[in-house]
Amino acid sequence: MTDGHDRRREARVRFDSLGMPFQGIRQADALGFQYVLMDFSSQGLQIAIPGWVAAWEKLLVGDVIDFGLPLRVGSQIGHLGTIRWLRWQEEAREQYCGALLLPPGPYAEPGAIAVDIEDGGARVVLDGSRSLAELAHTTLRDAELLKKSLLIHLDHLLPFFQRLASDRDTYAQIRELVLDDVRARVAANHARLQEWARATVGGAPDRFPLPAGFDLEEFRQCMESEIPTVLFRMTFEGEVILRYLEEIKRVEQRLCRDFNTLVLINVLRLEGGA
Repeated sequence: MTDGHDRRREARVRFDSLGMPFQGIRQADALGFQYVLMDFSSQGLQIAIPGWVAAWEKLLVGDVIDFGLPLRVGSQIGHLGTIRWLRWQEEAREQYCGALLLPPGPYAEPGAIAVDIEDGGARVVLDGSRSLAELAHTTLRDAELLKKSLLIHLDHLLPFFQRLASDRDTYAQIRELVLDDVRARVAANHARLQEWARATVGGAPDRFPLPAGFDLEEFRQCMESEIPTVLFRMTFEGEVILRYLEEIKRVEQRLCRDFNTLVLINVLRLEGGA
């Protein structure tokens, strides 16, 4: 019997082709951060965090990180690692981090794409049953629906916030300064993702599977977290609100993976691996 790995259509990329920024999440508090893959082995990997990111979003030895990538070693796929060491690189103005890969587990991925890790390098592998255009549409559509779910969660939370606020004036200030702005940003990002998803309906040539005018940096901004869950936890109490915030965290983890999937699609496109 042929296993899933043997059925895959492999697209090899140079090591430096993975120098694009990915999004990761610290498991303990759902802190999102930007990183670049630097080095690989079958046991772990090294990442670099830009100095301006490290100044605000510090990782610590022992932190468990969700890299938001399906990292395959042999026949097993994982996505978590533990930070083992940190080193500041003054010349590059980057924080280097070494991580030990944790035992593989289930990985829910909207598309069949993975990073195969081998000693000395890595390659991006696409399931031969799907085209880059199909995977791009599926991923953008998933991201759009996830942002829409965040809007629904916020609309459900607003009445609870009003009920738990100490007084009407306090709630009015919080709503004006935080809640309305947060909802407006989520709505704007959802609308942009919806435009991109609709632009890929019906497929596109694999040589350019992403929508015309698609910009990876704009996409990153659309996918970033708009919801200050830490502030909400500090300001409001209640079991129902905590459950909503936990669900928001899970949605944002899936958005992180969708972003990284689009980065991998872009890697394959640039390398002509479609």
